[in-house]
Amino acid sequence: MRSTGADRFATHTLQKVEKSLAAAEAYQARKAGRKPVAMMAREAVQTAEDARAIGVKRQEEELRATERRQSVERETTAKSSGRRRWRRQTG
Repeated sequence: MRSTGADRFATHTLQKVEKSLAAAEAYQARKAGRKPVAMMAREAVQTAEDARAIGVKRQEEELRATERRQSVERETTAKSSGRRRWRRQTG
């Protein structure tokens, strides 16, 4: 889960996962029955999937933003380099 970026991009959701899992484990330790344990475990799994999806989506968004920024930087450098070359040739 952490490798998908959930720990970095979905911190709040990941904290919810940990709380749900702890609750499921507490219910199980108290022998509260199958239903409460299953309910909290299911919630933990569903929330973990949400955190994973959020992490993947935000990682992809960050990658696209970085690629756009690098493209603009390359374009700016190329334009600047072209202007200098033109000045040398004409001046």
